[in-house]
Amino acid sequence: MNPARASILMLLASLLAAAQSSPGVAESLLEIVKVIDRSLAGVETHSYRIETQEANLYCSLLVDQRGIDVVLAVFNSDGKKLAEVDNFNGASTPERLNLVLDRAASYRVEVRSFGKNASGQYGIRLAALRPVANADLTRIAAERAFDAAELLRTSPLLQSRRNATAKYQEALKGFATIKDPEAEADSFTSLGRNLADLSEAQPALDAFLQALDRKRSLGDRKAEALLLQNIGAAYFNLTELSKALDYNQQSLAMYRSLGNRAGEGTALHWLGIIYAALDDNEKALDYDIQSLAAYQDIKDVLAQIATLTNIGALYEKLNEYTKALSYLNKSMELSTSAKYQRGQD
Repeated sequence: MNPARASILMLLASLLAAAQSSPGVAESLLEIVKVIDRSLAGVETHSYRIETQEANLYCSLLVDQRGIDVVLAVFNSDGKKLAEVDNFNGASTPERLNLVLDRAASYRVEVRSFGKNASGQYGIRLAALRPVANADLTRIAAERAFDAAELLRTSPLLQSRRNATAKYQEALKGFATIKDPEAEADSFTSLGRNLADLSEAQPALDAFLQALDRKRSLGDRKAEALLLQNIGAAYFNLTELSKALDYNQQSLAMYRSLGNRAGEGTALHWLGIIYAALDDNEKALDYDIQSLAAYQDIKDVLAQIATLTNIGALYEKLNEYTKALSYLNKSMELSTSAKYQRGQD
């Protein structure tokens, strides 16, 4: 390649990267309550600033995620990263970062996408900026313990999972001290999932029941529906099948009242599993066929493949071999098609 042309291309690439990392309203000032709404694409980083006139201020930042999972970070005037958060809460729930700004200065806030190919909307605001109180310090410590637990829980190492349990319990003590039932509920939920992954069914059940009490008091019906399902799964692992059936039926009814087809599909799937364990293959088949319809509605291909396989196995148990073969073939065909699509992407 011609050296001059190569230099021009390198310059253009540099300018493009700069434009993507500092688009439009870079370094916008964040002010109390004022919401800044923006669109974000995968490779972009949006920058904001916070100006403080005094030291030791409690700062609370809130990002309303609207279809994109963002990472939120704060840097001091020396460029040192003070804190960063990306909770495992998907792309449609708020992301919050609380910290202490220890000196009068200008701080940089960065928002970037977790995924390089993602795009969506978000709104950012400075929810609080005030002198720090003891309760604020307790909250921040509890949140850091929770974040550490979430990271440890993703590790494939067994000891890391066990360490996550201790961190969740540390976080729970802090949230109980400041009387934050929502944070307690989220911590109990994550603790329960971690314990379930460790095959500790009874402690997992206890944690889910604690979370359910708090979510009900908050009126969070979507979270309640999921917790009812988690409790049903815990009872299933404890081989208390009648209770597993009861909680999953409650979950199904709630998901239907919410119009949540994805949750409905999973609840139906669990009911199929429970009835199969009770050797009632006819009912298991009925629930699996309903589950398949839900997964088809939401275009969840992987769930469809698994459910088609389950249906084929149930027809085999019922000695209906032609139907069994038909559903197993559909599962194989869909699996092959899905693998081809992934290869094309």
